[in-house]
Amino acid sequence: QLKGGQTQNRAGIMNSAAVNLMANILLVEDDDDLAELVQMHLKFQGHDVVRTNSIEKAQALYQGSQFDLIVLDRGLPDGDGLDFCRLLRQQEDWAPVLMLTARDTELDKVLGLEAGVDDYITKPFSVLEFQARVRNILRRLSHSEAIVKDPQSTESVMSFGRLTIQ
Repeated sequence: QLKGGQTQNRAGIMNSAAVNLMANILLVEDDDDLAELVQMHLKFQGHDVVRTNSIEKAQALYQGSQFDLIVLDRGLPDGDGLDFCRLLRQQEDWAPVLMLTARDTELDKVLGLEAGVDDYITKPFSVLEFQARVRNILRRLSHSEAIVKDPQSTESVMSFGRLTIQ
């Protein structure tokens, strides 16, 4: 047991109670074998996963549910997954997006990040790295939600040493 409710397993991988909360994840991947593998690993981590294989279906699912994370491929049968990400960002929707794609050039990665994805992983990928990146995104999401929910953050009082401004 480490500080802050964190534990470390035999492999030295950090786990945190806040990060291990169940998340609702939308997985958009057209390779059925890969999608099944990713879904299995996400479920093993305790997450609910809704899986689809096209942008059109992803948009319909996204409008009908609330997701904590979108794991998105770029090369989908009906277009580039970046278009779905761009659409979300144009609508001021900042749901975390983890791009999981075979497009691995430096320009592809830059275009993905510039389009608003939160992280970019290229195929083939390490399952341990993928899991760590998912935990990292969810940890940031959990932290930002805690800040928003903190009642002290909405007060109009600031203190600096002995100085208090109301």
